[in-house]
Amino acid sequence: MELRITSGEYKNKKLKVPKSASPVRERVKLAIFSIIDDKVTEADCIDICAGSGNLGLEALSRGAARCTFIEEDYEAVSFIKENIKSVLSLETNPNKFNETDKAVLIKSDMVRHIANDSRNYDIVFWDPPYDVPVKHAFKYIHDLLKKGGILVYLHATDSKINIPEINPVLKITDSRKYGVTTVDFIARV
Repeated sequence: MELRITSGEYKNKKLKVPKSASPVRERVKLAIFSIIDDKVTEADCIDICAGSGNLGLEALSRGAARCTFIEEDYEAVSFIKENIKSVLSLETNPNKFNETDKAVLIKSDMVRHIANDSRNYDIVFWDPPYDVPVKHAFKYIHDLLKKGGILVYLHATDSKINIPEINPVLKITDSRKYGVTTVDFIARV
């Protein structure tokens, strides 16, 4: 599957996709950014279960100030690294890639990272594999959000998770279905 940045400074730059990733389809990505458009400019973002870096790189292209990419799969981490270099046109030492002013890549398990990250973000993109349990991570994810921030959570349309029951600090403000994928827009109350 070929992915590309759909809008902004890096429009039409292509992204490499690891075999382990199930990337967000372009129409879903366009819908997400249409909904959160006013929150992206100068935002500090995190892309959890980043896969190819698709959502975070799109945010950077549309004016986000910074994005932290979290991924635990070795192959996906190397693809994200290549995509960041390619999209942001970075000339870096291939043996030493930690961060730039705009992008940080961290190899980490999502639950461990969510529970231990002390930063707060304007936008949290979270697109875990649909077969991975997320209830435990939902107990901590609100700590990543700045006041007025938004959690963009992508999941299987048929999943049966009651977010407000698991974490009463979170409120779904909007929910959109796109075939097998549902996108919940969640705020901290």
